[in-house]
Amino acid sequence: MNFRILIVLLNCFLFFGFASNIKAQLMTFKHYGVEEGISQSEIKSIFQDSEGYLWFATQNGLNKFDGYSFENFFYDPTDSTSLSNNWIFDITEDAKGNIWLGTKEGLNRYDKTTGEFTLIPHKLNDFIVPDKFVYGTVADDQFVYISLPPILSRYNYLTDSLESFTNNLQYDGALHDIGFPLLKSRSGMIWIGSSDGLSIFDPNKKNFTNYHHDESNPNSISNNHITALYEDLSGNIIIGTEEGLNFYNQKTKTFKRFDNEEGEALSNNYIRSILQDSNGVYWIGTEEGGLNRMDWSWESGHFDIKQYRSGPNNINYIGHDIVYSLFEDKSKNLWIGTIAGLDRADLKTKKFRNYKKTDDPNSLDLLDNIIGSIYIDKDKRLWVGNWAKGLNIYNPQSKEMLHYSFEFEGDRNISNNHIHVLFEDSESRIWMGTRNGVSLFNPLRQIFIPFNTYFGLDATDFFANNRVYCITENTDGKIWIGTGNGIITFNPKTKERFFYRSGTEEPYTISSNLVYSIMEDSEGLVWIATLDGMDCYIPHENKMLHYSHQDGQSNTLCDNFTISLCEDHHGDIWIGTSTGVNRFHKKDSLFSYYSMKDGLPSNIIYDIIKDKNQNLWLSTGSGLAMFDMKSNEIKSYSINEGLQGGEFNLKAVYQDEKGQVFFGGMDGLIAFHPDSLQDNTFIPPVVITSFDKERGAQKEKLNVYTDKLELSYKDYSFTIAYASLDYTQPFKNRYAYKMEGLSDEWIEVGNRHFVHFTNLPSGHYTFLVKGTNNDGIWNEVPTKIEIRILPPWWFSIYAYVAYILFGFLLIYGIFRWRVRNLKREKRMLEQGIRERTTEIALQKERVEESEEKLKSTISSLNDLVFVLDRDGVFQEFYNPGNKDPLYENPDFFLNKHYKQVGFPPLVVEELQVAFEQLQKSDTIQEFDYCVNQQGMCWFNAKVSPRRNAQGLLTGITIVSRHITERKEAEQRLRQQKEELNELNATKDKFFSILAHDLKNPFASLYSLSQLMDENYRHLDEEDRLIALKRIHYSAELIYNLLENLLTWSKSQRGAIDYTPTEFDLSLQVEENINLHRIPAEKKGVVLRTNVKESYTAYADRQMINTVLRNLINNAVKFTDSGKVVELNVRREEKFLEVEVRDQGVGISPENMEKLFRIDVKYKTLGTSGEKGTGLGLILCHEFVQKNFGAIWCESEIGKGTSFFFTIPCEKRKV
Repeated sequence: MNFRILIVLLNCFLFFGFASNIKAQLMTFKHYGVEEGISQSEIKSIFQDSEGYLWFATQNGLNKFDGYSFENFFYDPTDSTSLSNNWIFDITEDAKGNIWLGTKEGLNRYDKTTGEFTLIPHKLNDFIVPDKFVYGTVADDQFVYISLPPILSRYNYLTDSLESFTNNLQYDGALHDIGFPLLKSRSGMIWIGSSDGLSIFDPNKKNFTNYHHDESNPNSISNNHITALYEDLSGNIIIGTEEGLNFYNQKTKTFKRFDNEEGEALSNNYIRSILQDSNGVYWIGTEEGGLNRMDWSWESGHFDIKQYRSGPNNINYIGHDIVYSLFEDKSKNLWIGTIAGLDRADLKTKKFRNYKKTDDPNSLDLLDNIIGSIYIDKDKRLWVGNWAKGLNIYNPQSKEMLHYSFEFEGDRNISNNHIHVLFEDSESRIWMGTRNGVSLFNPLRQIFIPFNTYFGLDATDFFANNRVYCITENTDGKIWIGTGNGIITFNPKTKERFFYRSGTEEPYTISSNLVYSIMEDSEGLVWIATLDGMDCYIPHENKMLHYSHQDGQSNTLCDNFTISLCEDHHGDIWIGTSTGVNRFHKKDSLFSYYSMKDGLPSNIIYDIIKDKNQNLWLSTGSGLAMFDMKSNEIKSYSINEGLQGGEFNLKAVYQDEKGQVFFGGMDGLIAFHPDSLQDNTFIPPVVITSFDKERGAQKEKLNVYTDKLELSYKDYSFTIAYASLDYTQPFKNRYAYKMEGLSDEWIEVGNRHFVHFTNLPSGHYTFLVKGTNNDGIWNEVPTKIEIRILPPWWFSIYAYVAYILFGFLLIYGIFRWRVRNLKREKRMLEQGIRERTTEIALQKERVEESEEKLKSTISSLNDLVFVLDRDGVFQEFYNPGNKDPLYENPDFFLNKHYKQVGFPPLVVEELQVAFEQLQKSDTIQEFDYCVNQQGMCWFNAKVSPRRNAQGLLTGITIVSRHITERKEAEQRLRQQKEELNELNATKDKFFSILAHDLKNPFASLYSLSQLMDENYRHLDEEDRLIALKRIHYSAELIYNLLENLLTWSKSQRGAIDYTPTEFDLSLQVEENINLHRIPAEKKGVVLRTNVKESYTAYADRQMINTVLRNLINNAVKFTDSGKVVELNVRREEKFLEVEVRDQGVGISPENMEKLFRIDVKYKTLGTSGEKGTGLGLILCHEFVQKNFGAIWCESEIGKGTSFFFTIPCEKRKV
């Protein structure tokens, strides 16, 4: 045996050995009732035919099931091919594939190829049983056996002959609503049940052997009313009666009764149905006792019985306690027929064993099903922590369950019922984290001791009223405990504690105090998952790294809400978040991201664990996922694969030493070994279930049991339905189809089990379909059906033959008629030619004379002339003197439509309009157009019509004149007018502002000088000095204003030379800082800059110097004493960005719009009453733009203002 297979089998054995010791696996049942399409709820018999269809007999009709829908068959008194009666006792199938039914109205045969039922005679004339009830049927390769106790008939369906055999059992004359079992054993014997005992019919000897109940003989059958018969895998016959179960050993020819009084007992002694499944397990259906599962050993006589009853939960309970029929289909599903419908259970080995607390006595006796933590101790006891209910400790050997709760007193009391963490350290101490602290387990007293008490600490309990989310131990023996209020590390030997919290100093600060997970990797690094990012502590460097989500970046955490951590065998770190999972590649510090788009069942990742095969298992908010580290593929598992529920929970995960994995969620927990997850290997048959065609508003169902279907061309659409007959989870079966004759490609349609075709052309087609089971195993042998769509009669072969003959006759007739006409026309034509020749000669002379006149006229014109026919095709083109280079080649236009010669769209549109207008009137159409040919060339086109003698338009003539110079002159005039208007408006506004600004200083100068002139002798020396200073101040203002005005005027007139050069901007900055440092220090303002290196700029140095001087001067002017003015320079690719930032009074948003405008007055006093001219920022704006830069401002009232401008780093490439 392959070693790997041996290991897998060993792991599976260990897993199921442990799991079976926990508790019996809960079975789940899928219920089908009348609502799902069954004709009636009492299921008398279940049968699977050779194709794979399931058939169900009821008291009201027959049902055929394909996994998706039930097809019902009923008795119809108006249809002789329908069922003879709706009450059906039994179903069987013969070697030809016909279905045989035992009903209250005789024996019925259903021919699937015709869809018809036939009533088969089953009585001879000397029949002693008067009624027509057929209680049981069984078929072989030649006969159908029919049970009508005490009569057994057999019908030879090959020869259409009937035989009857009379048993000496007593005929009770009663009519029964429930049939009697009929069985053909593998030895060929016919076993017959009745109300008067058990009979065996030998088909070769044609005799009966009867067995009856004998009260004095314990080895006789337990009751004469035989209710069920079954042959098990060992060849033993299992007999059910209304008083118990009996086993018949065909080798020893002895009966053994099942003692229902000793040990484990059946739920009821009244047996209704019996089955041994493919795993060797017996299933016993009873009257009002439900279903019994019996593990029986013939060698040891040991048996184990588990009962399944009806109840309120349809998932874990059967529909009713009266079980009439049992059947195992080919894909190992158990079907249970009750009086309340049908139940299905999967008998295949479960991928996941789930455990929860239910009303079922076989379930695990947990305090609650919301699982918060899982652990298995050295004694193999299973520890399960609940949310809000406490702790469960289950011993699988003794079947004992211990419960711990806050509500309990004594040894079973714990500090809190929310059990978030169960952890065992290297010293075998078991730690428990709750929402109210940490406790440790005392194995001798079986009690939990609070953390401080256990370690003898006098300090305040840090964990009191603190939620504990995770506990782990590092290689240095320190215990790391993550809580809702940070992390505490504890050394059990030294009792030392350290705290890590958000907002503390490095390296003890973490991203958030809410810590969900802590993990030490193989390199000794400690990884921490928090509510607001991930941290990594490097112990040997005593350093903490922080990782968070960065918007707009790809190499980042997908979400700051980090929940779970895991290290793979490559050393990479996997981070579960609320929006997916990240893989952090430590070697190159790169993040990868996986989400639902990549196959995850949900984006919220509660926990991640690595199995023994190095694959990762992820519990999520909607199922379980396995990441295959070899293929990098994700496989998801849902509740349909046996999970306890869709949603899992934080930290509720555990892997034991043998590789068995446990996950807990909001509705119980699951256990599995990754090596035991085997797919369903059953390859299902794929059948075509229906073919519906549509003609008009009528739909018709065709028989699919044929090799070829013929459709009419009037059948414009049809639908083909198909099914993969694996009933495990039909909605997961997938399909692919191909319609040969239409396409040779296979088309996968997922789980859609039908395909619709519309308006296919006539011809031959072959439809092929293949499908999978619920685990995606394909049946690669396709099922096919041929389809022929007949053409309409006028496209048939006979029609084409008739068309050809008719064509030949028509051609011959036309030929003969044409010959006669040609002879007659020839004579008339010759006479006409002679007359017309003379007339044409005269017209030719006139036309030639007219053309000479026209050419002479056109040659004297400077305009272009186009002649077009009525379809818009150029017939002639004249360019006298070839003066216009655009049209120097007339041949380019000839015989082309005007849309094909490259005219601009506007010209094409105008010509279309002209054609439409000239159809209606003779008004000449006129328009201007331009052509881009080494510059814009303008033309004026006049379009005139040409008409024939009847007044119909025969074409148009276009005369096009070159008007570019005129157009350019008009454009220059418009532009100059607009510029002049704008300049006049600006001038008027500017002079208004200038006059106002000059008036105040001049008025002050005038009044002061007048005062000095009139009162000079009467003023003392101090007043004279004050007056002179004020006169000087006014003159200085006037001078500055005029100087800025002259500079601005020169810039407007272009009188200032623009001489850009490369220069060191840092020197200009330093120069202007030094220039303004003394005035700034006098005012108490601090000037500083970040310029520490050289910045090369390409601009006019004097202009930039003026800009810097104005901006620094303004900043000092509007900054209070004790504040800072800062000048910064930043390099931005091809530009330098200069910032002058002050801490002054700020500028309001409405005033910021006025800063760089000449036509709006904006001036304000400095913080010490300094005045400005109002032209400084306007000059800055002019000079920055002159140097191909930009200037702008950012400000906030009361906090300061920043002026920015940019200049190039290098010479611009134009």
